[in-house]
Amino acid sequence: MRYLWTEDTGAGFHFWKLVNQLFFDNELVVESKGSNQGLLDALIDLDIKDDDKYYIALIMGKVLWNILKKTEVS
Repeated sequence: MRYLWTEDTGAGFHFWKLVNQLFFDNELVVESKGSNQGLLDALIDLDIKDDDKYYIALIMGKVLWNILKKTEVS
């Protein structure tokens, strides 16, 4: 199976489920781990099967904010 893990909850989690629906035809199992620590804990406990694939989706707000701020037109 293919999994998409995110730390997002609420609207962010809904966004990743929508990405899965629109771009991957619901082929991924989208799971929220609730936080960055939750992602780390899940990775530590991970038992990968032969054909399993895991993708981790993060939106780094501060990095995105800095990029947008640098492209701001005065």
